[in-house]
Amino acid sequence: MKKNILTVLALVTGMVAFAQNADKSTALTTVENTFRPAVYNLKYMNTEAGKVKVIVSDEAGKVVLVDDLYGKSFVRPYNFNDVPAGNYTLSVIDKSGEQTLAVNHNYASTEAVQTVSVKPVENNRYQLTLIGNKAENVYVNIYDRSNELIHTDIIAEKGSFSRTYDLSKVNANAYIFEVSVADKVVKNVIVK
Repeated sequence: MKKNILTVLALVTGMVAFAQNADKSTALTTVENTFRPAVYNLKYMNTEAGKVKVIVSDEAGKVVLVDDLYGKSFVRPYNFNDVPAGNYTLSVIDKSGEQTLAVNHNYASTEAVQTVSVKPVENNRYQLTLIGNKAENVYVNIYDRSNELIHTDIIAEKGSFSRTYDLSKVNANAYIFEVSVADKVVKNVIVK
């Protein structure tokens, strides 16, 4: 009888510990786009160092990557260049629980466009050249270093073209040219 009571007590204690760990993690986690196409930074910050497991899954729930990490806080880049466009889930599991983050990965390969380049011309003017465009519309978004949208352009031309952008009235030390074709980002170019 004494053995049964001890067994039940141990079982209840284990269930309480498991229930406490099943709660949502108290760590601060975010996932953000980077200046590199198809690369997303996972930012993790907790009050104590410990083991952290990151599981990346696709829309169908298939596990794409499992990453075992250790630390109190870190920034970990995840490169999605080799996976198809779609919605992905990052499950971040630590000793206090689990958090789920979503990544909408819509980076296209450069099949629709062969070459994209941005070159400084003069007086804060930049020339965008696109070679081999097979799509109807090309969308150009220009951001400053703090990721503020400066200019948007829609170019309705098939084939190769070149366009010059005058940014002399914008006070920024660097620019990000984001070129999209068919709602897919094909190139991010940082110019200074």
